[in-house]
Amino acid sequence: MNIPKIESIIEAHRRPQLILGATSNLDEQVKRQMDGEGDIILRMPDDKLVSFELKSDRTKWPNVFFEEWSNKSTGRQGWLHTLKVDRLVYHRMLFRECIEFDWPLFQKWAKHNICIYPLKVQGKYVQKNDTYGYCVPILELFKANEEIGLSIWQFKE
Repeated sequence: MNIPKIESIIEAHRRPQLILGATSNLDEQVKRQMDGEGDIILRMPDDKLVSFELKSDRTKWPNVFFEEWSNKSTGRQGWLHTLKVDRLVYHRMLFRECIEFDWPLFQKWAKHNICIYPLKVQGKYVQKNDTYGYCVPILELFKANEEIGLSIWQFKE
């Protein structure tokens, strides 16, 4: 299995400084941004902090699953609504690619558009939660590229 390396993300963003996890020696600005908000933060060459969330799936279907409900029976919203990052990187393992979204732009687009796609229960993995999400075809995401800030990275053999 070839999992994208963090170096790929860093290279795509012009070699910023990598900041992982919230540790005690991080400055206060970084701690505030990382307060449960994403998996990785990069400090860009212009000193701006950019937060990333990493998601992945092994589905054979040409779509992306956006979690509407983390646990519908308890009313717990999914990451489609709760995620507060700058960028979402969605690794589609079987397709050997990552799709990167400008997350605030995508959320704005999703408020008006995502409900036209099927809301499906997550059935790939056994879990206690009843997780539901929208399955949005990749081709539809490409059509909305100007509105959602989409980038795709292909991984070579």
